[in-house]
Amino acid sequence: LEDHLFVDFTPAPATPLSGTILLGNIAAASHGEAQPLEALGHGDGARAFQTFKLSRPNLTYLQTAGSLEGTAALEVRVNGELWKETPSFFARRASERLYTARQSDNAETYIAFGDGTTGARIPSGAMNVTAIYRTGLGLQGRMKAGQISIPLERPVGVRSVSNPLPADGAAD
Repeated sequence: LEDHLFVDFTPAPATPLSGTILLGNIAAASHGEAQPLEALGHGDGARAFQTFKLSRPNLTYLQTAGSLEGTAALEVRVNGELWKETPSFFARRASERLYTARQSDNAETYIAFGDGTTGARIPSGAMNVTAIYRTGLGLQGRMKAGQISIPLERPVGVRSVSNPLPADGAAD
């Protein structure tokens, strides 16, 4: 097992690199608590725009380059098949397996499916609509540089964790 790494710079740095620290295994991270698989309810193929409510408020939205409001940390499945989130059912085909996710003023999230004309209706079934999602985020999740030092899980080979930079991009 090797305990050091050789790094070659081309072109060479203009000044010597004394006291340099090389950080490895850097990963992007975000604040939020993963919720266990949640059965949202029974699908009813006869109902248009069938709606379900997530049991936990404050759905996590993650920052993305292509969206001002971010992307929901949410997976919705019907009969085990992953459906795709859409901002609106307008001009969507009847066969598209889509849902919308809307938040109330109380931070509760409602999942709605199509009407069979604009977006597919969900098929009938017992507890066949499920979700996996994360809750929490926002300004309370910001961390100062060096504030994280204890991992929630310790995979084999991980000796320590830290956040060398402060968290950014948070919004309520």
